[in-house]
Amino acid sequence: MRIAIITSRATSLMNVARDVAYVIKKQGYSPLLLDYMVPASSLRMICDAVIIVMTMNPLIARPWILLSRDARLYDLPSFVYTTVEGRLPMRYIKPWMIREVEFVANSNYTRAMLEQSGLNVIDMVYHGVNFQEIEDALKFKKQARKFIEEKLGKGVYFGSVVSGHPRKGLREYANVVRQVVEKNKDAKFYILTTNEALPLFAGIKNVVIDKMFGKRQRIEVLALISAFDYYVHPSLAEGFGLPVLEAMALGVPTIHIAYEPLTEFSSREFSFQVPYTRVEYVSFGEGIEYELHLYDTNAFAETILVALDTYKNKQEIYNDMRAKALKQAKNYDIMKLYPKLLQHLGLK
Repeated sequence: MRIAIITSRATSLMNVARDVAYVIKKQGYSPLLLDYMVPASSLRMICDAVIIVMTMNPLIARPWILLSRDARLYDLPSFVYTTVEGRLPMRYIKPWMIREVEFVANSNYTRAMLEQSGLNVIDMVYHGVNFQEIEDALKFKKQARKFIEEKLGKGVYFGSVVSGHPRKGLREYANVVRQVVEKNKDAKFYILTTNEALPLFAGIKNVVIDKMFGKRQRIEVLALISAFDYYVHPSLAEGFGLPVLEAMALGVPTIHIAYEPLTEFSSREFSFQVPYTRVEYVSFGEGIEYELHLYDTNAFAETILVALDTYKNKQEIYNDMRAKALKQAKNYDIMKLYPKLLQHLGLK
């Protein structure tokens, strides 16, 4: 059985697609991972079923969604494994998307947003973690820790892996970081992101901006996360939030805004959560009304300071958070979750 997993070249999507392909191979089937489009008429020559891994952005993702529909017209089982970070304006949802395409959501939040637009959601399968990669990454933890220490000096390391898109909240987070470092010089921030972040953090002490977002190997990124004392996720909108789960799997307590879908798998038992004060829907001209969860920057800064104190003065609590985070993450092993995707191709 040959199964094509088709996605785009976006790093986050490719990571998920690789994990799906990994599980397919472990289940005894033949995965074909493609980061480019294939004419539907040619699919039967290269595969027996198709999984599309793509964000549900009806403007950008339409060719991939159409490919899933057309694969079914050629009698190839197919569905779109998808995520969405807000509302989908109905003017972009075509009737054929509702009638002729099947979707699998990556969270209950995504499912609710898709169904709100009338799309046919046949299942919800959470994103997961490849624990073989986690094991491999931890071998480089000491090396990564040394690398960060050389950049920032000794301190308590708060790390983030996030793009520079406005929905990821770096503009707001820069104000948080500025407040924290003014109050405690031991707080050190390492942010793996894109060039857009540079002017946002200009002049703020104790910050390193790593501009290699999307360019570092996945094991390298996981090793960096493992070397942080806390993983901070400043994103204002998510369809799942895989970096948070990956940090948990690496035994790193997290700090994030308390909204779904993050709260579907994270818990205050092993994370510091910042309440949001209001929700705004912003399109950025991209075909999605992103659901932005805005917060009080003073509250976020205070949360980081509490986390810092916990690390320095309450190691028993900190280590308990680490253990509980890892225990929870093990429920999201890709080998437990992704075989369910195969059921929707008629496989067991």
